[in-house]
Formats: sequence, structure tokens, C-alpha cells
Amino acid sequence: MAHGRAGTDTSPWAAADQAALVAMWRNVTVPLIRHGSTFNGNWELSMIDALAGISVYTADAALFNQTLSLWRQRLPAYFYLHALDGPKPVPPPRGRQSWHGQATFNASVDGVCAETCRDLMHTHYGMASALYAAETAGLNGVDLRGEMAPRLVPALEFHARLLLNLAAAPADVCAGAGVTLAYPPTFDVAYDQYARRGNASLPFTKQHIAKNMRGIADPAAGHVFVYQSLTHGGLLW
Repeated sequence: MAHGRAGTDTSPWAAADQAALVAMWRNVTVPLIRHGSTFNGNWELSMIDALAGISVYTADAALFNQTLSLWRQRLPAYFYLHALDGPKPVPPPRGRQSWHGQATFNASVDGVCAETCRDLMHTHYGMASALYAAETAGLNGVDLRGEMAPRLVPALEFHARLLLNLAAAPADVCAGAGVTLAYPPTFDVAYDQYARRGNASLPFTKQHIAKNMRGIADPAAGHVFVYQSLTHGGLLW
């Protein structure tokens, strides 16, 4: 993994301020999140995203490797893929995981998320955090996005179709109850990872970005998503 920046001469932060930040992370933040969450996927993936950044900044190889393990445990339980999982989704690595009414598990719902039927905003939280952590790992020599491409590429296309209203309420999704849509700017990093750099075909994802993500009235409402278009959006076309 790359060396952390804390304490280097290139940082605009004073050394004492960097040390205080690192101490807070190590003594307060990391102990609270390093063992993941028993509650749901987007909580744990948000924790994993934070751990990935902290481990790199502080050059903590042990924490970085633990973070990779958490990511690899959670992803198969969060995004369903029939070819690997069969008629039942992978159990969560910690606690219980509700699928919020999703009862069909076959190839017709490849890519469905454990929180799709809760609402797509929480699904966006989990997806964005998973992809951010994978991006951080990739910059440090570990290709998580490649490892989980069989799950994540179908997940992107599955949810892009819903967001385009191409499959608004099929009977095999959420037992036909419909999906609560949300449109934060989530998909730019993923499109860059898989379509531009990986040459995957993501036609619905590309269409969703062009139709729904450009010109969002209040991008700040996207929380952790807000900078995706700034850092990766120019790579779409």
C-alpha cells in the first residue's frame, strides 16, 4: 500500500495538527468502526470506506488488510448474483440482514441489493461507499473492483434500469410493491471504473448518468456522493 501522508513535508497542515488528527482516528474513530456493523449493509460499507482512507493516510498496513477483509465479507451479502449464490442470498457476515420484502432470488434479479426494497437512497449509500473503498484499494495496489465485478456490474445496470423507470415495478422485484426512487450522483466513479478503465458494457448506467445525474438541482443533498461528478464525471463521454 502507499505510504501515508501524515507527517510529510508536502502537507499544508502543521505537523502537530496532523498528529492530533491521527490520534483522534486511532483512539476514537477506528475502535468504533473497525469491527463493522451488525445492523445493515450501508452502515458497514460506510465504515469500511472510512477505514480504507484512514489506513492509507496513516500507513497502517494491518488496518488496511483488515478493511479489505471486511469489504470482501460484506459485498457478497449485499449484492445478489444467482450464478454464485443460488436460490438464497449470502448470509450477512455480522448480525441479521433484512431484504425488505425481496422474495425472488434468481437470475431475473441479478444485482438486486439487500436495501433496494427499503429505498434507493440507502442503496446509494451502500453502493457509493463500496465503490469508494474499492477505488482507494485500487490506488494502493489491490483490485477489489475487479474481484467483485461479476456482482457490481449487474448491480449498476439493475439499479440504473430502475432509476430510468425501465423496470419500475416488476413482479419479481420487491414482490411487485414498487421501489422508492432517489437520484443522488452516485454512478460516475463506477462508470469510470468499469466502462472506461475496464471496458464493461454499461448502457443503462451511461443513460442514467446523462439523464438523471447531470444538472442535479441540489447536489449537496447527495452527502458522500457529491464530488463524484467533479472527480470522475468528465470521463463519461
